[in-house]
Amino acid sequence: MAATLREMATNFQKLDRSDGGNFIRWQCKMHILLTTLNIIYVLTDAQLEENENETLQDTRKRKKWENDDYVCRGCILNGMSDSLFDTYVHESTAKELWDKLEARYMNEDATTVQVKGKGTVDLEFTFEKVLTLTLTDVHYVLDIRKNLVLAMHSDVCDMHSTPTIGGKKYYVTFIDDYSKFCYVYLLNTKDEAMEKFKVYKAEVELQSETFIKCLRTDRGGEYYDPSYFESIGIIHEITALYTPQQNGVVERKNRVLTEMVNAMLSNSGLSPEADPVTFEEAIKSQDSAFWKEAIDEEMSCIMGNNTWIVVDLPPGCKPIGCKWIFKKKLKVDGTIDKFKARLVARGYSQKHGIDYFDTYAPVARIATIRVLIALASIYKLVIHQMDVKTASLNGELDEEVYMKQPEGFVMPGQEKKVCKLIKSLYGLKQALKQWHQKFDEVVLANGFKRNEVDKCVYSKFKNGQGVLICLYVDDMLIFGTNIEQVEETKRFLSRNFSMKDMGVADVILGIKIHRDGDNLVLSQSHYIEKVLKKFNFYDCAIVSTPFDPNVRLTSNDGKPITQLEYSRVIGCLMYAMICTRPDIAYVVGKLSRYTSNPSSLHWQGIHRVLKYLKKTMYYGICYNGYPSVLEGFTNASWITDHEDHKSTTGWIFMLGGGAVSWGSKKQTCIIDSTMAAEFITLNSACKEVLDAVALLMGSTYMSGSGAASRSWGLDSNSTHEKDTRHMASFCVGGC
Repeated sequence: MAATLREMATNFQKLDRSDGGNFIRWQCKMHILLTTLNIIYVLTDAQLEENENETLQDTRKRKKWENDDYVCRGCILNGMSDSLFDTYVHESTAKELWDKLEARYMNEDATTVQVKGKGTVDLEFTFEKVLTLTLTDVHYVLDIRKNLVLAMHSDVCDMHSTPTIGGKKYYVTFIDDYSKFCYVYLLNTKDEAMEKFKVYKAEVELQSETFIKCLRTDRGGEYYDPSYFESIGIIHEITALYTPQQNGVVERKNRVLTEMVNAMLSNSGLSPEADPVTFEEAIKSQDSAFWKEAIDEEMSCIMGNNTWIVVDLPPGCKPIGCKWIFKKKLKVDGTIDKFKARLVARGYSQKHGIDYFDTYAPVARIATIRVLIALASIYKLVIHQMDVKTASLNGELDEEVYMKQPEGFVMPGQEKKVCKLIKSLYGLKQALKQWHQKFDEVVLANGFKRNEVDKCVYSKFKNGQGVLICLYVDDMLIFGTNIEQVEETKRFLSRNFSMKDMGVADVILGIKIHRDGDNLVLSQSHYIEKVLKKFNFYDCAIVSTPFDPNVRLTSNDGKPITQLEYSRVIGCLMYAMICTRPDIAYVVGKLSRYTSNPSSLHWQGIHRVLKYLKKTMYYGICYNGYPSVLEGFTNASWITDHEDHKSTTGWIFMLGGGAVSWGSKKQTCIIDSTMAAEFITLNSACKEVLDAVALLMGSTYMSGSGAASRSWGLDSNSTHEKDTRHMASFCVGGC
């Protein structure tokens, strides 16, 4: 008896004390303990009654049962929490105690169904072929369907540089706590996680005929929706700060899934690794040879450009840091094109007025590029393209900027010295300004003239022959009257900067430039295709118009529906609209007003635009060179917004047969007549046309040959001059 009690006490230390939760699990553990002690039979065998005629053997059996019942009852009581112990300590036998615990907690832990007494259960498996397995001496049967959805674990994982074919960059996992059964959903963005949880919840609760009670996640904002969880009664448990191990079930699963994906990618010849975050990761990765080559190439450009000198840090100065950025450039089919390493200064630590002052750097307007393309179609200009390899390394600094020596290239014996930057470096706040300033100085010194309307357009003409340069950061278009002028300009630029000759212009800022005989066509079919695939609309049905005039869009008074995703779609549509698609200007302008709080109705409008773009993917702007005058059309829609009673302005200007400028905007003031709305529209249109006229007049070639007057349809007679002055004064002093 003493030995039994000692063994029982030892086992108690290994058994968690039950407070009624997870009863089935605790009951199974207790069942194993009682079986080990050979006393489990008292829970099923009836107690022997004492009588006058019992034999010595019967007495011994009865005494043994009473002793085993006492030990069994003690095991069960000692496996309970203090509160349960106080409640059930007065039960006279182990069987009574056991039955009351089952009656009280079995229903709450609805993961099993009870089989009365000992019995048999047939398990039927139906994977590929039917297999039946019979279990005997069964006390309880797990109800598998109900084990799936009591408590859930979830997390979102980033696929880093290896998105799916459909462009998905994240996935979310939902894991059942009991069975560890896992669901995986692919996501475009993290904020889709809650929507996928709702889809998952509806499916598993319907299929399992029970409810999710608890969801455990980390502290990610994608799950933050307390009003939703309160409304459906689910307890949302979140981990403590900096303790991902509390969500270890799903963290381990995500690691397994990631390793599986990496193995499959490696087997297929694709890159399984994410881009390195640090210099050390790059050097120690399996692609270290490629990264070292990319690093050496970057440092060769920097040192060859005399970007810095190593000096002692002056007293009172604080150096800024720098870091390496690593990126695999991929081809269209997903295979690696090249490994790119870039040394970037930590410009965010710069102080205004100390190591930088002005940061503004102009870029060419998209409308300017279209005007120049139109002029090229009219005057049959040659169009070539060049790229500046390391634009930000060309600018010479006016301020004193000190930087720590880059990791991996600290000079031996001079570890405490710093780099004094002579020229700009990527990441500096003034880098692009200094680059544009340097380019401006070089081309002006060579005889080019800067256009005062768009300061990124330069011209150089003599005797009707010459070139135009249009600069957009480090991309440039070169328009020439003949190929000799263009080639001479290329040689001049290559002598002063590290340039890449792209040949005949093909793509600029994602805009395709296509020649069809004497016609020039601007289109964004490839960009639109990427947008449709990104938002899963590539295989959608098509419509013939971008907007349904019978639909009235109003503000959303309820909760926003996937606001971040809505903003992304609007941003993508706006770029297409600004560059080559005036046909969606009105609807995109209208839908963009609801970006902060979109509703399902606004999403329907977005979907219609995407369906329209699917049908018109290959639409573009064609410039055939005729007519060679600037034509303008304006219109106003009076009080189209029924919420603030404001009108809508619309205009479009054509040159060389194609659109060069357009817009559709809500007016800023409330007016009381259609005529007033039209005048406000003319005001906005005049501002646009005067910019275009000034751009044309600012070109040396155009103004010198008189072509500008022909291009915008004005001659030198007084009537037109008066009208032009009137338009200018209206633009300044109008509504």
